[in-house]
Amino acid sequence: MSNYSAQCLLILEKLKSHKNLLLMGPPGCGKTMLLNEVASAFENGFTVSQPVTSPTHTASTVVSIPRVIPTQGLGTPLSQLPSPLRFDRVVIKTSFHAGSKVRDFLCGLVPDLSGQANFKVQQGKLVEANAIALDNKAVLLIIDELNRGPAVQLFGNTLVSLEKDKRLLENDAVGVNSWPFEVYNPQSGELLTQYMSSHLYILGALNQADVSVEPLDIAFLRRWEKLVLKPDVNALINAFALTSYSSAILPSSPLYVEDVYTSVVNAFTALNNRISIGRGEEYLMGHGLILSRFESPLSSVSEVLEWAVDIWNCMYSHIVELFFGDEFGLAAALNAGQRGDLICLHSRSFGQEQRQSLEIPEITVTNVYSVLCWVAQGGDV
Repeated sequence: MSNYSAQCLLILEKLKSHKNLLLMGPPGCGKTMLLNEVASAFENGFTVSQPVTSPTHTASTVVSIPRVIPTQGLGTPLSQLPSPLRFDRVVIKTSFHAGSKVRDFLCGLVPDLSGQANFKVQQGKLVEANAIALDNKAVLLIIDELNRGPAVQLFGNTLVSLEKDKRLLENDAVGVNSWPFEVYNPQSGELLTQYMSSHLYILGALNQADVSVEPLDIAFLRRWEKLVLKPDVNALINAFALTSYSSAILPSSPLYVEDVYTSVVNAFTALNNRISIGRGEEYLMGHGLILSRFESPLSSVSEVLEWAVDIWNCMYSHIVELFFGDEFGLAAALNAGQRGDLICLHSRSFGQEQRQSLEIPEITVTNVYSVLCWVAQGGDV
């Protein structure tokens, strides 16, 4: 049996089939954590059988000879493991940002700092990873924050070569459909023709809500298999140990710590439902937004209420950022009512114009539970 999560095994299986995979979803859905798990599984995804230690008997001897216990050997590879016959495995991690250059990822010229006024060829992460794969190894190249940099430019002329059927054959020979790309020769500076190894796997992660330095166009995106992660309410329920969780209306005041935790889960769910309608699923709050501020279930209602104030401020900041400048959208997300309600939206005259303003109380341990219930249940508290 494997100790890896179902999502991790699914990613390995998709990489095995498609070579390139984009892990997508809102912030806080566990993408980076999953990248690390996949990296570990890619390097160590072999099931080791327990050795037999009982003695055996050799007919030519007078005493039993214990069986030699193997001290090396990786064992049986997971069925989802890419390139399972290559036991030498390498993971390379990088991330894109606004300052990423083609020379950092593909290849390019950089100043030679050896004392001569000259330039030298620098080969980037993609070329480095491909060269390692061509040396009879299996390589996983992980790119976090892929849409934070000019990804289309960074991949350059490898765009066609990335495709599964345009790579080298499994034995690294050039096939009929293998498509070349060109890089600078580090020794001569001349253009050198290369091909993409079938044993190089590329796993990228991105937040769809982030503003890209350069758009990811259709030609680029169609070269990737895609897996979208979504906020996981069950992850919160399990973390809070809400074994009998129900989204039913809670008591007007919290009697148990479970009441407060439930109000947080309910508010989180309601806010995400409204964000999905008002802005789109790519702007949802990830469960990591809450779990990053949670260590273990607290034992007293007062402690949980203090924690809930921090969680509310975090969720509220996310909502305000999404609906900045749109008071009606912000009011709808927070379930604002009429004047006199716990959260209300009302109009004020300014010159000849009507301006909308949202009224929300200062959140403290005394009212945070009521506010969470209001947002979650439409004010029925």
